[in-house]
Amino acid sequence: MLWKKTTDYFAKKSEISENLGHQIKSLSQFLEEVITDKDDADLIGDITELPKLAAKAFDEGDEETLEKLKDKIGEFSTDKISSLLRYYTVYFHLINSLEQHEITRINRERSFKTTADSPRTESIAEAVYQLSEKGYSKEEALEVIGKLDIQPTITAHPTEARRHSILVKQQHITSMISKLEQEQYTPDERKTAVLEILNEIHLLLATDEVRSARVTVEDEVENGMFYFMNSIWETVPVLYDDLREAFKTYYDTVPELPIILKYRSWIGSDRDGNPKVTTDVTWNTILEQRENVLKLYLEELDEMRRYLSVSGNKYEITDELQASLEEDKTLFTLSDRYQRLYKHEPYRQKITLIMRKIEHQLQTIRVARKEEILEEAQKYQVSDFITDLELIRESLKSGGLQSVSSYGKLKNLLIRARTFGFHLAGLDIRQHSKLHEDAVSELLSLAKVTDEYESLTEEEKITVLTQELSNPRPLCPVKAKVEDNTRELLDVFELIGEMLELDQNSFGCYIISMTHGISDMLEVLILARKRDSGATSRTAYQASLI
Repeated sequence: MLWKKTTDYFAKKSEISENLGHQIKSLSQFLEEVITDKDDADLIGDITELPKLAAKAFDEGDEETLEKLKDKIGEFSTDKISSLLRYYTVYFHLINSLEQHEITRINRERSFKTTADSPRTESIAEAVYQLSEKGYSKEEALEVIGKLDIQPTITAHPTEARRHSILVKQQHITSMISKLEQEQYTPDERKTAVLEILNEIHLLLATDEVRSARVTVEDEVENGMFYFMNSIWETVPVLYDDLREAFKTYYDTVPELPIILKYRSWIGSDRDGNPKVTTDVTWNTILEQRENVLKLYLEELDEMRRYLSVSGNKYEITDELQASLEEDKTLFTLSDRYQRLYKHEPYRQKITLIMRKIEHQLQTIRVARKEEILEEAQKYQVSDFITDLELIRESLKSGGLQSVSSYGKLKNLLIRARTFGFHLAGLDIRQHSKLHEDAVSELLSLAKVTDEYESLTEEEKITVLTQELSNPRPLCPVKAKVEDNTRELLDVFELIGEMLELDQNSFGCYIISMTHGISDMLEVLILARKRDSGATSRTAYQASLI
């Protein structure tokens, strides 16, 4: 196996872990088999020889080898170069994915070796251990944790054009290779696994890595959804599990933890330099996020409905849960099937009715006009969802099922509800300061305040803007005709008001790029105040928090 030998050579030079080295060798072997099946053997020879020549030419500064490398590549046809680049790209993307699996494996391995006095380095347990060692009491440690406000922001990387189907296939291939190296298989199981890996690689190579058309904002949103709905969604409850276990280890208590992690996103809302991000695109993005997170809740609720098979004949429920159940039944009717199946299972009845509420919100998103969506969103908000889950939790706890109420599916769902809400991630809106200045200059001219705003000094601009913000009159006539760019900016603040009406958490903050002075921020407040429908104090206040 030529490629495997090349991999051996570079694995030794890079000093990667033995386990990762084995996985990369397996990957090389699989790729060589697939490529040999698809192309001639000469291509494999070139694939394996070129990296060695490049390493000698560049790492060792060998000029003779460099000339040999240039001559060799110069003889290749365009098609051959295209094939080489294709295989190298697939190879290194898969290696990156294998490295991620290896990091997870190493961290798990380290966890097996840890003790209370020697927690894993850079882990949550070590952080809480350090608080304990420095004399922080349980209350003080919790106060420190409660002050944390972690808000990672997801952006659309301009060079990341891989499609969702490519990402899924890469993840699947490397996951199977990792398992093949780590788990025990019978001979027949191993044959099946190998064939599945080979088939998946064939399909990966047969799939266009990038779309034939330029990536749209909608494509970027879809890619962002992939991470939210997979790794991020799965990981968040685990982080809180680690934090709870750390407190149990070092403070002998399992406290109620605050939500310290929430997410933001620029995908579909970053307008700076991207004319394709319109108000419609941003509105559709927040609706897509809402739709996807509601679907995830439905999946979680369906699992929890199967899980909570608690009989009302054996465990009583609280009066509060009973009252909530009766109220829900006035809004949604349980089907005859569910009434029969869950006749003595109140928790399953309650979860089914919660699912009906979520399904109703989903149906509204898919078919209704914006006004109907905004109206329906007020009827069942994330705070109501959390209240429903809390009623179930308190009833389980009161009925003697303390562990069920505090651990597992219900606890994970509550954490996700408090983290992702019905919005998934707050959208930050970003725009360039020059566009704000141009729009405000036009509005001030229409209002006959000044025709020379842009030529004023910074101090003069601040004076004019401050006076206008304290003036109760409209800045200019409501139906005044303005330039397209100004109208678009005003529409953005109208959109922010609608986002806040849909869900208080759907809008993150307004970011002004290339800010040079205080006037750049005051201009945004002027625009927020000028919303055609009449600026609400809520929108103006939100903008003031930039």
